[in-house]
Amino acid sequence: QDYAMVGKTYTVIATSNYDAEVSASVKVKVTAVEVTSLTLGAETLVMEVGETYAMKYTLGPDNATDKTVKWDIFKGDAVTIDENGVIKAVKVGKAVVRLQSLSKYNTVNPTPVAYCEIDVPPTAIAFEKEAYTVVLGKTLQLAAVSTPESTLPVKFEILSPASQATSDKFTMTEAGLVTAVGYWAYYGYGENKNVYTVKVSYVDYPEISATATVTVDEHLATECSVSFESMTMKVGDTFRPTVNVVPADATNADLYHFSATGTSYGAVKDNNDGSFTALKAGTYTLTVTMDGMY
Repeated sequence: QDYAMVGKTYTVIATSNYDAEVSASVKVKVTAVEVTSLTLGAETLVMEVGETYAMKYTLGPDNATDKTVKWDIFKGDAVTIDENGVIKAVKVGKAVVRLQSLSKYNTVNPTPVAYCEIDVPPTAIAFEKEAYTVVLGKTLQLAAVSTPESTLPVKFEILSPASQATSDKFTMTEAGLVTAVGYWAYYGYGENKNVYTVKVSYVDYPEISATATVTVDEHLATECSVSFESMTMKVGDTFRPTVNVVPADATNADLYHFSATGTSYGAVKDNNDGSFTALKAGTYTLTVTMDGMY
């Protein structure tokens, strides 16, 4: 037990109790017993954030001279470990803890060492909303919420309609950027192909996932009107009426056409460029039409 004796040689003398001149001697060299193995109580662990685990170990042989060991984190930052081998999961992720022999008498190369791989998985993932809407021609960035909070990489994908997963009308990157490129005709009944189911999952934990819906909004005008209710023109005059659309950013805001009817046929000419010319006296009604709205 006295490390200072290691490597030294001592002479042990035995003398007879009956005759002091009768004796014998032997030389004893003190050598160290090296550590040849380290074994942890577990090679893998799955823990939850906040959980602690006291790791046990076995050092061999039992009579090793110097049993000093050191605990540390070999890889990752999901856990901490103290000098007694108590592991604490501090965040979602993966880590590897290591136990090393620090025996000063070891000649074994490499020095005995043991590892334990630890996984601290997330418990859930969710979209920020259950249902999203993206306007035709626009983009939308989806986002996921991790439980517990983490920075683990996630992956987004389109689930359904399955036939539209590769459609050029709706695209989504693995980073969750949605682009509403086109719109499927929908008349208010049957399947609405403009409603897509999307999925998000962890790259390292694909079994943990969540879904949401993204609806492409055609964002059509709900109202349209011209800039005047009545006006008087002279024959030969040309005018260009202003069309007011609600909402102003409707996807079909520029898709309208005019028609004129009145008591005198041919009283006004549509120049097909948004302007009209008065050809003869008469009264007529100018109508602006936009996707079935008047």
